[in-house]
Amino acid sequence: MVLTNLASVLVDLERAAEARPLHEQALQGLPGDPRLLANYGICLAALGERDRARDVLDASLASDPNNEEALVARANLDVRPAVGEASGIVVAQGLGWLFAVAAGFGDDGTITVGEAEAAAYRLGANAALAVTDQRPADAVLAYCREAQAQGRAVAATMWTGRQHDGPLKRTVVSLFPPG
Repeated sequence: MVLTNLASVLVDLERAAEARPLHEQALQGLPGDPRLLANYGICLAALGERDRARDVLDASLASDPNNEEALVARANLDVRPAVGEASGIVVAQGLGWLFAVAAGFGDDGTITVGEAEAAAYRLGANAALAVTDQRPADAVLAYCREAQAQGRAVAATMWTGRQHDGPLKRTVVSLFPPG
């Protein structure tokens, strides 16, 4: 357990290369443990070993399909820069949907939501998500609610770290049609 905790801290400190052997040593004792596999998959992803990370995270999820860390890490492997788009635009695929995501800094969503929606249109995406480092303005949130009422999957949210993971997840889920 100490090895795993130390390895996870090293990954958080962007020292995944140092964490890898610790994860591998921990897995020798408990090779099928879903939590250990999830942490090792996150480490591999940080090292850029996407295919191996995908395999390890899939093994973790086969043992524990509700492992939130493994689910998020696995989904993040499917996020990629949008070819031909401006910096800060990425696409993510999940549950058969393609999301255009625009990241904005120093913006309350006023600019970023338009960038996300325009990218979604150009890319043929099902949804547009603006993620900023500030709380979205009330007018932006009202615009997103109106767009959703018209059948357009558009949303804006704030994210600056793990403390905002819950609201981000709820925002993403709100983009899917009810039913």
